[in-house]
Amino acid sequence: MQSFMFEHRHERGLRWERKCHGWDAMFLQQPTPNLCSDYMEVANIPKGAYRISIKEGIPTSHFLSLRDHSLNLVLNPKHKETSSHEFVCAGTLFQYVNDRLKEYLFAPGPLLAPVSIMVHGGNSRRERSVLRYRL
Repeated sequence: MQSFMFEHRHERGLRWERKCHGWDAMFLQQPTPNLCSDYMEVANIPKGAYRISIKEGIPTSHFLSLRDHSLNLVLNPKHKETSSHEFVCAGTLFQYVNDRLKEYLFAPGPLLAPVSIMVHGGNSRRERSVLRYRL
């Protein structure tokens, strides 16, 4: 299995852990978007990553977004949460599932370019996001 270098986000509540099947990470934090956007970067997934799985741990008003290497939001742009659908980003097909309680994002990979996982603050800044990642 190919190993990857990840940009660790310990200061933002993200912890990556090496497992026999790949990498696991959990994000446990209240989103704090920057002043120019309601989106907060949670993690960068590098070029070459495969078997990508991102799952919301508990229901919140926050929602997932995905930013490509050109800094374009390709999932849930314009501050609106969308329904379940498939889309291509970084050369691979992503499947986004939104059952209105929790969100899931899957991609077989490999990614041909890096992508960034983002969280939109939603209607509540007091809720804590719990996201689980597996690569």
